[in-house]
Amino acid sequence: MSIVEQAQTHEQCRVERDVFTLVVLTTAPRGRELQFSVAVSDMDPVNEQGQRLGVYRHRLVFLNPKVINAQTPPGVRAWLELIADSLDGEVDETRYTDPALQRVMRAAGKSTVTPEELARIKDEAAAEFGRTQDVATARGEGRAEGQVEALRRSLLTVLAARGMAVSEAARERVEAMNDVPTLEGWLRAAITAATVGEALG
Repeated sequence: MSIVEQAQTHEQCRVERDVFTLVVLTTAPRGRELQFSVAVSDMDPVNEQGQRLGVYRHRLVFLNPKVINAQTPPGVRAWLELIADSLDGEVDETRYTDPALQRVMRAAGKSTVTPEELARIKDEAAAEFGRTQDVATARGEGRAEGQVEALRRSLLTVLAARGMAVSEAARERVEAMNDVPTLEGWLRAAITAATVGEALG
């Protein structure tokens, strides 16, 4: 979807963003060919001479914490161990000293969103984003303006879906923001933030 969205004509075949989609497998695989801890699907096209074109630097990364092995890259092993440790709902936090892992554990500890609520929030945000994009296209608005408006609406939808009261000042701040990366950051934060202020921090 990201590739199609970014490259709508042959003139736009070089996309601006790299997309890394992480898929975490939480059950042990049955097939012998699936006994891996990390596998990467490369989206970069290869031409008839076998050369990579360097057009799509997108990756689909499969992580399997149930199959950590001697070949598991060291930079991935600690993350897989944390994921595996968390599958029973309890984590021995003293085992993880890496600051990045500690930040993840703190963020997870603050989150009051259940997996079901998170799925619903994401679905609602995606639906709202799609509706807004359709409206923007129908009105002939520029792509950038449509994206900004879609992000604003998605952000407010997520906050409302989580039961957070958005003050007039906060709403005005969202409506005044035109920077796409900032809005994307706020939207990501809104999914787990405890307050509106934390989401827009």
